[in-house]
Amino acid sequence: MVLVPGSAGRYRLVPTRANGLPALATYRRADASGEHRATSIQILEIRDGRIATITAFLDGSLFPLFGLPGTLV
Repeated sequence: MVLVPGSAGRYRLVPTRANGLPALATYRRADASGEHRATSIQILEIRDGRIATITAFLDGSLFPLFGLPGTLV
């Protein structure tokens, strides 16, 4: 789960775009080293100013296609 006690700093989100839509690249902290690893690309479909659909691709190997690094420190 993402929003649980003690989870602060576990995830980092980087804004990007996919298929002309806003998207978020999600990185998850791997261990105590502080390194965050590519986890998913989440595409947001917006209708009437609200998020209507979130499509998540749970594949960190997609990050280079978006010009994103595989890890963040």
